[in-house]
Amino acid sequence: MKIFRLPDLPDCVEEDVILSWRERIFTIIFSCVCLMAVFPYVMSILRAFRDQIWVNFIIYTFSYSLCFIILFARKIPFIIRNIMGLLVFYLLGITALVIVGPLGSGKIWLFSLSIHACLLLGVYAGVATLLINSLILIVIGFLVSRGIIVWFTGSHLGAWVVTTVTFIFLNGIATISLGIMVRALENKLREERRAARELKNSRAKMVQILDSSPIAAYVLDDKGVIKHWNRFCEVISGLTSEDVVGTKKQWSLLYEHEKSMLADYILAGITPEKTDEEIYPSRLSEGALEGTIFSTGSNSPARWYFRTAVPLRDADGVLNGSMETIMDITDLKSAEERLIKAQRMESVGRLAGGVAHDYNNISSIIIGYADLILNDMDKDDPLYEGMTEILNAAERSSNITGQLLAFARQQPAKPESIIVNNLIEDILKMLRRLIGEDVSLEWLPGDDIWPILIDPTQVDQILANLCVNARDAISDVGRILIETKNMSFEGEVLKDSGEEVSGDYVMLAVSDNGRGMEAAVLENIFEPFFTTKEIGEGTGLGLATVYGIVKQNDGFVNVYSEPGRGTTFRIYLKRSDSSVVLKKGKKGSLPPKGQEETVYIVEDDKAILKLSEKILTGHGYRALTFTSPFEALAACKEEGRPIDILLTDVVMPEMNGKDLSREVLKIFPHTKVVFMSGYTSSVINERGILDRDVSFIGKPFSGRELIQKIWETLSV
Repeated sequence: MKIFRLPDLPDCVEEDVILSWRERIFTIIFSCVCLMAVFPYVMSILRAFRDQIWVNFIIYTFSYSLCFIILFARKIPFIIRNIMGLLVFYLLGITALVIVGPLGSGKIWLFSLSIHACLLLGVYAGVATLLINSLILIVIGFLVSRGIIVWFTGSHLGAWVVTTVTFIFLNGIATISLGIMVRALENKLREERRAARELKNSRAKMVQILDSSPIAAYVLDDKGVIKHWNRFCEVISGLTSEDVVGTKKQWSLLYEHEKSMLADYILAGITPEKTDEEIYPSRLSEGALEGTIFSTGSNSPARWYFRTAVPLRDADGVLNGSMETIMDITDLKSAEERLIKAQRMESVGRLAGGVAHDYNNISSIIIGYADLILNDMDKDDPLYEGMTEILNAAERSSNITGQLLAFARQQPAKPESIIVNNLIEDILKMLRRLIGEDVSLEWLPGDDIWPILIDPTQVDQILANLCVNARDAISDVGRILIETKNMSFEGEVLKDSGEEVSGDYVMLAVSDNGRGMEAAVLENIFEPFFTTKEIGEGTGLGLATVYGIVKQNDGFVNVYSEPGRGTTFRIYLKRSDSSVVLKKGKKGSLPPKGQEETVYIVEDDKAILKLSEKILTGHGYRALTFTSPFEALAACKEEGRPIDILLTDVVMPEMNGKDLSREVLKIFPHTKVVFMSGYTSSVINERGILDRDVSFIGKPFSGRELIQKIWETLSV
């Protein structure tokens, strides 16, 4: 019957579970009242006709009708229906007590009243109705003693007092006990409701964290069925949560066809030894697995993914699911490859720099002595041509070592603040001769180009190497474009290197419309000795030189090329803070001979030491040689006259050239200093030796260059 249908118990988190149970109890009570009141109602009708007691009939009719209204009028607020229910109990109880007496059902209705109030309205309402019941019984007893109320049952006042005291005692025990029990249940239900709400909130937060994570994550139950599929899973697979939750399509994240995932391995108890994949135990938790995979996926391009799967257990430690996370590490892999490549190039650069430095010392000896012999040799001498070829070969070899040093960022450099446009205009004629007549060279200078701090000869090297490469890439008639432009960056990440750059730069670009390069070639173009040219047509050091120079000056390179569409090299060099712009000077003629000026030569390589002495002595200088800085200092203290110039190597075992010059200047403050070295990145650049007022000569050098440098230094 519909009257016995109980309302569904709502979610204890969404609604008040206590109120729900009270409504169910309320329905049960008044369903029973409606059934139980049928018999008394019929009896009241019979008695009303028989004894003409219509008051009892009216009260019963009103109460019975009210019960049906209370039971079925669900739209009436619950608290009002409860008050109406209490009124019914009072009407029935008081009517039965007044008319029937203590032997009737009056006290039962009053007893039910207090229990009803305690269950449905709370313990305080139950105690209040208990007090009201006691007061009603006392009042009725008082009215009976006064003769105002006369029972037809013939019961006397003594029986009424005994039953009333017994009723109050039993009603009090039942009401208070029930109230305590109800209060305890209410508190327990409230605690469970709070715990359930916290659990639901925690689950919602966990779901929110998983969904907002840039890592794909899904959860399986103990049957391998998907229970949660976060948003990044949707991005990778192209399948929404609605498509896969409740299915076993977790393979769609990485594979085009069904295949077991790491989370499936955990549920199946499969260990890494039992698979043919590169899977390893993870330290995240016992039984966890991890591994890296290169996958095309079902809805994404080929990417590298790092996978981790962990078992999910209940409070008793029983496996009841698993979770797998998949992180895209493609960018990390690329960065790792770039780092390995950079480390390889750094190692090659150090090796190349070391070899070039040692070879420079040998080249200095060959060039120096060949130059001295040619100066004393008559051009008609049959050996003159051979010595000339020896000198030319030595100078060509020194150019190669210079390129190696540039790649290794160890090329001796004296930076100046220059406007690159002015420098390019000076060398355009040379560049046009270099690339030939079949290729047109176009120059597109930028407006108001900022100054940059760089050795002007390094700009010459950059342009010469890039223009020669561009010419070689053009098979027939073609075009090379040189352009400059001011560029500003604000924390931008370079695509090629992954570096973040900020600040102002001057861009120097060289473009051609030649054959272009494949992606595989682009990855290796800056490595030394890598070349696509035929044997004998190139050394593979041109672009390595460009790369080394740019990095030495804290710049960066960007290359764009496509097969058949040409190539563009963009060199970015930092803007100089200096407002002074120095223009590259020209070499002067051979200076006059010295006037017995004293020159201290300090060099740990005895062959170069002897060569330098011979060059300077032959040109009228008083040259004193030392293989040790300490020997030179000791001689300074014993020297009777001031030293005019100190010619010292930068890198020496006992003391570097800069420290030696400081000690010498303490003794002779007016002594001029010339530094010489084959490479100087770590000592000259980092320790600040090469200031603008410091003289420097790079190895290998000819006798003419050494004499010119000494004369220039003395003339300042």
